[in-house]
Amino acid sequence: MVELTPNNLRYLMKEKGVKVIDVADALNISLESTYPKIRENRFSIEQVRQLGRLLNEDFIIKKGD
Repeated sequence: MVELTPNNLRYLMKEKGVKVIDVADALNISLESTYPKIRENRFSIEQVRQLGRLLNEDFIIKKGD
């Protein structure tokens, strides 16, 4: 399990060759709205699940984040 933080997400994306457009497609959102979500770590629970499937990871979310 990996804590979902902007740095960890960017690292995993780079490591696994996942581009921002891939994240946007997986979350079914625009590319323009994907950048702030990644930068500010503002994902819904369902989006976190979708990211987990895309990156083949289980994410931990700290309460209050």
